[in-house]
Amino acid sequence: MKNPEDRRAQRILAEQVTLLVHGDDGLLAAKRASSVLYDNSIESLVRMNASELADVFEGATIVDILSEPGITVYDLAMKAKCFRTDHDARRIITAGGFYINHQRTINLNEVVVPGVHILSNNISLVRVGKKTYHIVRWQ
Repeated sequence: MKNPEDRRAQRILAEQVTLLVHGDDGLLAAKRASSVLYDNSIESLVRMNASELADVFEGATIVDILSEPGITVYDLAMKAKCFRTDHDARRIITAGGFYINHQRTINLNEVVVPGVHILSNNISLVRVGKKTYHIVRWQ
């Protein structure tokens, strides 16, 4: 089947096995993880803490950044050490390869806004390219 929404029986079986093996809490955690991974759900991101996100996005770097007024997308990328060089940061961000909370961000000078870029749990999920994730905990 090409449509994931048509896999109802498969989804029910997966839920029942997860419930049996991991219990109610494990099932809820698995559903949140699936929602973040496959539905790009902001609501699920808000309900997760940094360690849960790190479990979902294996290999993700967790970085603490001081929340300052006027911090830009470029500043965030450099403070989170998303890029090796200034040139790489500018090139990849403006080319559309930089995402904050599943939203493509191409403006280097865009100011990071609480509620948009910084979620209510003081976390931002940053992605560079297709597979490189950084979890930012705002202080």
